[in-house]
Amino acid sequence: MGTPAYVAVAGKARMYSPEPGASYTSIRPEEINVVDRSVRDRWVCHTADLTLKRIAVTEKALASGFRGEELTWHLITATEDAPGVSRAIDHYQLSYSGLQAYKQMVINALSTIVEAAAPEAGEVDLEKVVTAAVTRLDGGEGARYDAVLEELQKDGYDPAAVESAISALMSEGRCYEPKIGVLKLI
Repeated sequence: MGTPAYVAVAGKARMYSPEPGASYTSIRPEEINVVDRSVRDRWVCHTADLTLKRIAVTEKALASGFRGEELTWHLITATEDAPGVSRAIDHYQLSYSGLQAYKQMVINALSTIVEAAAPEAGEVDLEKVVTAAVTRLDGGEGARYDAVLEELQKDGYDPAAVESAISALMSEGRCYEPKIGVLKLI
């Protein structure tokens, strides 16, 4: 398996709290499989859908004003997750603002799989230009960030726009830095 690669990890999650207010989460892998981007994208969509459904149930629970067992009975007709929602609200001290943060996480996750809109006629797709430059300048160990920027600036591209395109490629998981200042395509 080459790096980087998308992988699916199945394992046991563990939470460790050495002191009040501090907690650490770890996963003990039981199985790791290399997957392609389409599998990763489907997983992100499926997880986003389930998360948004749980957020909707939690918002209803918060709006009800009930807590504990009373909340569980109130929600029992609405969802099979009623006991979990009641416990989650108490355990994680969930609020509307906290739920908004989770919604933003879903949006951020989904934005990594949405293909950029095709450029209009006459408009340049700068991400493709950057990808081509990285490919051209990669001698096997990656392309120097400054060399990509310099080459595209000589071709008339705005350095800020090039940096933005590089950031977008990295956010989308299409490019990474194996070491600082070096770009490599996935």
